[in-house]
Amino acid sequence: MDIKYKSYASRSGERHMATLYVDNIEMGEFSIYTHDNISSMNIYVDDSIRGRECSRRMMALLLGVLKWPDITSLYIDTDASNGFWTACGLIDNTNENGYEKVVKFGDLLSWANRTKVKDENYEDTLMDLHNYSLLGIMCLDESI
Repeated sequence: MDIKYKSYASRSGERHMATLYVDNIEMGEFSIYTHDNISSMNIYVDDSIRGRECSRRMMALLLGVLKWPDITSLYIDTDASNGFWTACGLIDNTNENGYEKVVKFGDLLSWANRTKVKDENYEDTLMDLHNYSLLGIMCLDESI
């Protein structure tokens, strides 16, 4: 398992990505796209490797490289994750900018690095994380 970072800028904004490869095959990606001072996130992990903390590892790498201010807001358009984004600490967005959920950069980085769980329903979030661990969270290669 290998995670690679890349970044590029275009006329419409900038995009930062952490891409996960297994046996040189792309199996996941966490990306942040910034346009007009708003940063939105996307993530996917192939079904065959879910439950191995790949999302957390991609986030930790990308956020660690970016080193943005802790108060920077990160958004998602639509939450179709069945609780994943809530477990990561995202909350409903009240900024009326068209995005469904939001999290501060520092809070997501802390979640990715396991230094804290940010959620109003702490016990529920711990249970969500426990349920993820029941799926067999183990990385195939501890070197990343």
